[in-house]
Amino acid sequence: MIGADGQVGSVALRDLAERGCKVVGTTRRAATVGDDRLFLDFSLPPGEWPDLPAVDAAVICTAMTRIDECEDDPDGSAVVNLHAPVELASRLCERGVFVLFLSTTGVFDFTRPYRRHDDPPSPVSAYGRQKAEAEARILELEGKTAVLRLTKIMGPDMPILRTWHANLVAGEKITSYEDAFIAPITAAFVALMIHAIISGGAEGVFHASGDEDVPYTVLAEQLVRAMDADATLITTVEGGLPHYPIANAPRYTTLDMSREEKMFGIPAPSSLATMAETVEALVRGGQAA
Repeated sequence: MIGADGQVGSVALRDLAERGCKVVGTTRRAATVGDDRLFLDFSLPPGEWPDLPAVDAAVICTAMTRIDECEDDPDGSAVVNLHAPVELASRLCERGVFVLFLSTTGVFDFTRPYRRHDDPPSPVSAYGRQKAEAEARILELEGKTAVLRLTKIMGPDMPILRTWHANLVAGEKITSYEDAFIAPITAAFVALMIHAIISGGAEGVFHASGDEDVPYTVLAEQLVRAMDADATLITTVEGGLPHYPIANAPRYTTLDMSREEKMFGIPAPSSLATMAETVEALVRGGQAA
């Protein structure tokens, strides 16, 4: 698991271990290095990377995902999101390792819902362009490769939820964009998809997406309801998200999951249920604290 300390990597590593798989991960944190955790920093030259153990499959989770950081430093972020993953995937394929690369719905331009697996990429951000090029180059390698595109990963530690929760506890207003949409999934759902793909050695492009695009205003309403807070504390605004390099924030982020349902029996999870379960977990955690 390349990037075993991340939001998805940590959950996927634990999920595979619980399924009886022998797993090893990589980390950029020297303090967590151990027998089953190797140090690997994509920002370092490939010549300084460690020798990876013999494995049957590798999942590349590491990425710089903040849209604004990628816009501000396209060259530096491309090292982590494009050049290093392609180089590592090439080395692994030469050894006969099955490579799964995690990508994003951001390889599309958010103008149409339920993007198909064979729709041509149309990214509008530096992050999306980097991921789209990495996808293409990894899929062209000689060897067994796959790409898993993800919509928004949601969990109780989601920064906007933590900020909203803190503000509501203090009786302060929160701001929610009614024209910014997400089709959220959980890291646990991504882990399920990762297992399905690598256990069967399935090649090509796969999707993990919520079943519908839902505005951030709904997420705010669900949090207020779960906290039994005052609904008037929600301020609804338009104008998109300030960190997106386009005029408006994404309107359509959903990905078509018909292939995944046919191959693995895994349909798209409910976006609304994911939101509800996440805010309830956040509120329970806050109450316990």
